[in-house]
Amino acid sequence: MTFSRFAIFLALSWLTAAPAQAKPFFVVQLPDLECWGIIRPNVAPDTFMVRVTNNGNATAPSTWLDVFTSTNSAEVRELQLGDTSDTYVRTKQLAPGQSVEYTFPIPIDVLDDALQQQYPMVYEACIVDTYNRVSEWSEEDNVGWWYDQIFPDLLDD
Repeated sequence: MTFSRFAIFLALSWLTAAPAQAKPFFVVQLPDLECWGIIRPNVAPDTFMVRVTNNGNATAPSTWLDVFTSTNSAEVRELQLGDTSDTYVRTKQLAPGQSVEYTFPIPIDVLDDALQQQYPMVYEACIVDTYNRVSEWSEEDNVGWWYDQIFPDLLDD
């Protein structure tokens, strides 16, 4: 392990210090769907795991999942899934009680920024109910997406 990766690991350990059972960074709720994200320092310290669970009594349709990270309010980055350039993930249909997990690599420059400036890592996400809501390109800022409805994104510790 190189010094820089070791430093990043230490930074993540410091930034994600928690009891034995780590607390999710966020919980996002739709009527029957729950989404939460967490870093598992002892498993994969440079990745961010997101789980979507169907808490309802009926099969949930596929949904859109979007995950962001930042170390300060000035720079927000969408996390990409795996080695792809996909930042919007279309989940599969979920039966009652079923979950699906996605792993997002955390950009090294974001980690470096957190380490050097001692900013806390901030994560947020949104999931979109595809029953009656469609994602559209934002005409206002021309740089991102907006949704007809975005659900609560970040819980304070």
